[in-house]
Amino acid sequence: MGFGESVQERYYNVPPKDLYDAMERYLRDEGPRDGFKLKSCDPLSLGCTFGSGVSMTTWGETLTASVLPQGEGSIVRLGIASRLGTTAFAFQGMHNVKVATKFFDGVSAQAAAARDTAHFLEHVTPIRVNEGGMRQRPVVVSESPAVVAARARALESARERDREPERCDAKAAVADPDELRFKLGPRGFSVKKNTLVAGVVIVAIVLFFVIIVNAGGGGSVKTSAASATDSGSSQVMERVPDAGSGGSGANAVEAVEEPEPEPEPVTLKSIEVSYTGSVDADTEIRADASGMRVAGSYSDGTTSDALTGCKVENPAKLEAGKKSTFVVDCDGVKGSVDVTGVAVVPLEYRNALRSAESYVSMMPFSKEGLYRQLNSEYGEKYSAEAARYAVDNVKTDWKENALKSGRNYLDIMGFSPDGLYDQLVSEYGEQYTPEEAQYAIDELFK
Repeated sequence: MGFGESVQERYYNVPPKDLYDAMERYLRDEGPRDGFKLKSCDPLSLGCTFGSGVSMTTWGETLTASVLPQGEGSIVRLGIASRLGTTAFAFQGMHNVKVATKFFDGVSAQAAAARDTAHFLEHVTPIRVNEGGMRQRPVVVSESPAVVAARARALESARERDREPERCDAKAAVADPDELRFKLGPRGFSVKKNTLVAGVVIVAIVLFFVIIVNAGGGGSVKTSAASATDSGSSQVMERVPDAGSGGSGANAVEAVEEPEPEPEPVTLKSIEVSYTGSVDADTEIRADASGMRVAGSYSDGTTSDALTGCKVENPAKLEAGKKSTFVVDCDGVKGSVDVTGVAVVPLEYRNALRSAESYVSMMPFSKEGLYRQLNSEYGEKYSAEAARYAVDNVKTDWKENALKSGRNYLDIMGFSPDGLYDQLVSEYGEQYTPEEAQYAIDELFK
């Protein structure tokens, strides 16, 4: 068996033909979702050949599965042959176990589903109905004593309301003949005739004295209503002298209306400038303030998040690594913003960094191991410069990666501290630095 090749088996308590049908159905219907691509199946030999495409999560294996009888059930024998080079052999062994587990679990689910469906069809008894549909026993609802008592009280209240007009009519029949009745509302009210006459006389006397007082006060009072404004309405009282009173012009008006103060105009007080455009070197900052976001505050306390019509007083191009200050003018109110140009990174360098981030998110790598994967002709084939840029800028903890790699090795087989240290620092192994490898050993064997 060569590097990257392995054979996995699993026993099923299912006849061979049924197990083959479940395996073929899984690879055809569910396999693409799990990353498997069916190539061929032979019902005579009870075998299937399939593969997993090259991607960031699979190594590009060729897989062969065969169903063999075993006692009262069957076994599925899965052969895995990797197309990856020997540089990732340690990782390929763990990956093969994961691939086999995913395949075996998918076949188990299909076999279980087929067995459960057959069991259901054998044991479910259909419901019998007659020509008129399903029979249903009528439901009888009985009222409790509390409900009956509540209904009786409601009926008695309605009867009391119906008898109310009769009592009112009876009261009216024996009313005092000296009373006057007025109909205001459903019941009305009554007033004695003598009381009504006395009230009218009192009101007339009061009005007479008011007229006499106003007429004998040496002048008349003139009331004029001022026109309503936004702040409300006002009333002005003026005393006009009688004819022949000899009053002077200075005493002609005792009170005058004061004019309403005019509101102060709203003005822009301050602005805040931020830059939202590209910071790549040679990007041009134009005079029309495109790429600038200007927020303003006004004298009345209101604000605006997006002022328009502003101008940049000193437009220029950004320079790599240089901070430039740009002054923005909005209706005489000025603000400024600092922008630092950034050197443009080539597309290959950016792609290499994205690949490096994907690799370290899936499994632990040393810095040199990741560089080798990105630059290798069996790996990503990036240029040496792009691969070096990627490993220098990827965000990961190399010591923690060494710890994860050591733990993975211990999950597979036994290692002494010195043996695991050599495996982590070896140029044929993981290529961690001595400090990173020692950190992993100290954490794993403490």
